[in-house]
Amino acid sequence: MNRHPKPPRPVVRNPAWRQAFQRLDEALAQKSGFSNAEKIELLGRHLFGDLWREQEPAGTVVSTK
Repeated sequence: MNRHPKPPRPVVRNPAWRQAFQRLDEALAQKSGFSNAEKIELLGRHLFGDLWREQEPAGTVVSTK
């Protein structure tokens, strides 16, 4: 047994991944004609169906008082 094990090797990441994801995000933003609010609305309707925003119409503010 070794009392002093070697420290783990540092994780070396390729710096190109950040640029690749940035280009991917830009391409997706250009291809998509939807705003963030529209994307959230579509995703919510897809996941939750009729339950999505059933209680309140879109664009209303609910007071928590």
